Amino acid sequence: CGRSGGEGGLERGRHLLQLGWTDATRVLDPLFVEWVEADSVPSFELPEPYRCSDRTDWTLQFPPPLEQGALRCPDYGRGGVNDGYCLYDEGFAHSASQWMMAKDACPRACGMCCSLYCASTDLAPDSECLTTCSAASDDQYTAYLMHLAINEPDPPFNFTKVLERYKLHVAGANDTEHSLSHALFEPVPFLGGEFLETKNVSMLVPTAGALVRYTTDGSTPTPTHGTLGNFVTITRTTILRAIAYHIEDSASTASHSVAVDVRIRVKSPEVTVIECVTAEGNVVYSEDRQYSGETCESALVRVSSVQEGRGGMLLRYVIGSDTAPGPSNPQGQGSVTATVVQSGVVRAVAWVPGSVASEVASSPFITISATLASAFLRAGNAWQGTVGLWNFTSAASSGTYERARVTDGGCNEQRATLISPSQIADVAQVFGNAELRGPACKGGQWDLEPGQSPTLETFVDDSSADGDASRSGLRFDSLNRGVVVRDDIAPLRDIGVLPQSELSVEVWMSVATPGYVPLAGMVGCRLDGSDASGFRYGKGWSLSYSSDDNRDTTTFILTLALLRNEVRVGIGGLRDFTARIRPRIPTDRLSQVVGTYDGREVAIYLNGEERARAPACDSPEAHGGCGDILYPLDGDSFYTKNRPTKFTIGVLDTVEEGTVAAHTGLIRLVRIMRRALTPAQVLASSQRLAVNFYKTPCEPGLFGAYEGLVPCVPCLPGTIAPERNMEACEPCAKGFYAAEAGSVECLRCVDGSDTVGVGETACTDDECLLGVDDCHAQAACANTGAGPGSFSCTCGVGLAGTGRACAAVCGDGIVLNGEECDDGNAVVGDGCHLCVLEPGFACNV
Repeated sequence: CGRSGGEGGLERGRHLLQLGWTDATRVLDPLFVEWVEADSVPSFELPEPYRCSDRTDWTLQFPPPLEQGALRCPDYGRGGVNDGYCLYDEGFAHSASQWMMAKDACPRACGMCCSLYCASTDLAPDSECLTTCSAASDDQYTAYLMHLAINEPDPPFNFTKVLERYKLHVAGANDTEHSLSHALFEPVPFLGGEFLETKNVSMLVPTAGALVRYTTDGSTPTPTHGTLGNFVTITRTTILRAIAYHIEDSASTASHSVAVDVRIRVKSPEVTVIECVTAEGNVVYSEDRQYSGETCESALVRVSSVQEGRGGMLLRYVIGSDTAPGPSNPQGQGSVTATVVQSGVVRAVAWVPGSVASEVASSPFITISATLASAFLRAGNAWQGTVGLWNFTSAASSGTYERARVTDGGCNEQRATLISPSQIADVAQVFGNAELRGPACKGGQWDLEPGQSPTLETFVDDSSADGDASRSGLRFDSLNRGVVVRDDIAPLRDIGVLPQSELSVEVWMSVATPGYVPLAGMVGCRLDGSDASGFRYGKGWSLSYSSDDNRDTTTFILTLALLRNEVRVGIGGLRDFTARIRPRIPTDRLSQVVGTYDGREVAIYLNGEERARAPACDSPEAHGGCGDILYPLDGDSFYTKNRPTKFTIGVLDTVEEGTVAAHTGLIRLVRIMRRALTPAQVLASSQRLAVNFYKTPCEPGLFGAYEGLVPCVPCLPGTIAPERNMEACEPCAKGFYAAEAGSVECLRCVDGSDTVGVGETACTDDECLLGVDDCHAQAACANTGAGPGSFSCTCGVGLAGTGRACAAVCGDGIVLNGEECDDGNAVVGDGCHLCVLEPGFACNV
């Protein structure tokens, strides 16, 4: 056989092949890696099986009768007994139970590391990779950088530049340009996880000459399916799958498919205050001048999120809510502007289908003033346009009312007036606080020393402290003849916050006396003026009642002055709308009374039940409604005698002579809104007493028809309540669905499916139902299964064709699609031939 090893070794390997061994092997699995910056020269060593190292379990065993013992990898190194025979000898790797050529088992001893890195067995001297690698064969980092610079089709870094700077670094260069300004990189095994915006992933191939195909759409890659390459930039959440295979070695088998989970999280949006509206003018912010706590009447906040290469992200924000927004039902894309009219923080989240939603971003705390101008904005953004909300409890009381002693006009008070506390807060911060002032000329109990005369605490009954709110509220009697919210509503009228096109008035009250009550006011801002040519001036509105003990009735009266009911231009005209209740309302507990005007009709409710409904004017449908509510104007002084229009609670103080109609009993809560409540909202509000008027917000998945508060109801399938305190559920947008009741988010349809519309409970891939088929307009579409193109098209009656193209059938007796006639035969001379009229004939249809 000649010298030991050499051709003889190759022959011995061939003999073993004849005994049944085969070299058809599976290509080694690709390895996912990411490249990280190294602060210094990296101690580079690839994980197995990628590192260039010799196997310790490989031997070349000479069979008997040859006397030579087993050869190992060191014997193939320079100067070894088998130096030069790496390409010919074949041995056995015992731990792998696999026959291997010496060049593959002993790449370092055989000098084959460069071939491994350069993904080639071609040792041609003009190979740039091999030449560079051979010059520094012991430096694996240099060799692999060269491999990437040559073989990566779209590398994440310019590895040629990295290599140049690394060589200078190794050579001792210490100038900033070459050694310190460019980071070095080394590969680290990539195990997946969650990453911000994008993630670069490389796939290393241990088998020389092998290729990689990968997928990001959920499918399994094969040698003929998937993207060819060993680098990918992931921009959306996916499972990255990859295989390695050898295109030139037909005897090899592709590697296993390996996978890694990559979750991409969207960058948090920018939440920026861009404008502050003040009485002096608007303050516009920029990068050079940012919001720093200024007090605004209102503010504009921009929420924006744009990702390079992917465009605008979907956005959702909340204002002043303690519930963070979730990635469902976007309010905008890329950029959206929010108007802030109450002090608080704007919170926002960004997302895009196929990615993890961003972390919540917040604006700075924005301070909003309580001026009339800001009140106008609050009224437009409050629930149902709430402009006044007074809760008559001790906890809501504050303030002091003072005035000097009156000693003229027949009045001789002994002391100045000091009432503290005197005010009930207006939660809406629009109309203003309700103030107890006492009589215009006081005497008796009112004219005592401070501390002995009445205050709000004298009249507030907090029976709700024992858990029963049905007997709580502010007591009105012979001492307390009403409270004043506004001495003149003109400033509110001028800025447009008074209810005009619609109105809702809600009052929780009880009547103390079981006797006869001719008229008693609960709440109103109305003025009755002088007669003029037989017409009496009257503008504004009020909610009042009367009681008749003989007939056992209570009559509630909503009085309105409407444009369509004006008796004469300029003087208005009040009209009463009534609901007669029998038996009369109880005296020992609170009742809820609601009056609404929606532009066409007036409705009156008692404890959530509608008790009266009527047109607000004659023929509202013919006139397009009944018009706005009329309020006294500055030019009405001839009729008003310059008397201002007050806003009062617990009393009607409306007539020119100054007489009043006072309420006797309790008032627990008053709410005024600029929009008409629906019956469902009124019903929900009537149940507030059962929870002691506590403002308990509904949890996500539930909604409360009354301001998003308890009582709460689950959202119907197809709708969601993603936040707390929602008064209505949002329908899922097209392409999203909610299958269950009480859902908090809409789920996105998977690729290839969609919803028919909004508010859907499921997705479908039925192209017929979705209207995305390509059937002819006069063909019927029928779904035939799952997946794209699973439908059939059938031409309609009188038509023939593939269903995607349909044409009229001449001779079937049906005139369609441009046929002048069709008499069902081919007879010439009967007036119709080949579906065309013959001369001298007409076809009357």
